[in-house]
Amino acid sequence: MHWAVEQLVAVLEPPAGGGDQVDWERVREEYGVTFPADYRSFVETYGGGVIDDYIGISTPPVEGSVYGHLLGEGPFVSGQRHPEGYPYYPDPGGILLWGYSTHGDDAYWHCTCENPDEWTVLVFTRQVAYGEDHWKPFGGGMVELLLASIRDGRPSPFSDSTSPSAKSVFTSWRDE
Repeated sequence: MHWAVEQLVAVLEPPAGGGDQVDWERVREEYGVTFPADYRSFVETYGGGVIDDYIGISTPPVEGSVYGHLLGEGPFVSGQRHPEGYPYYPDPGGILLWGYSTHGDDAYWHCTCENPDEWTVLVFTRQVAYGEDHWKPFGGGMVELLLASIRDGRPSPFSDSTSPSAKSVFTSWRDE
């Protein structure tokens, strides 16, 4: 288990049924992407679902999961751009969506190098003051962002800056 997921498990109970089983090698071959180690560990421990009915986490396709849409219906298409500037993966410097908030924020990896563990996490916040940048880089990985959002005191880049609840709850797609 990845060290950040171990920390998350200490404050956010995984679902009783466990996480999702993903054939990561097949995903890499079919879509040409290797995901960060913390994300793979998160998916294996928690699977797709939502934290505190606030932050949703998508996964690669998993039969039956409404959260298994991370990779869409087929291989990625080059040449598409986010309305606010970044190209989408697989284009160089592209972004790849992995999560979202109920306030309309989206969480991405900024895929700037070959090593996915070095990708920057970016949050696109829809609710910003006039003139403020919608893109908020986070100084850590995907699971570290989840930790910051529910407990560790670091500012979360999501629009709602308050902690979602005193005791956070993860709801798996199997339990919805």
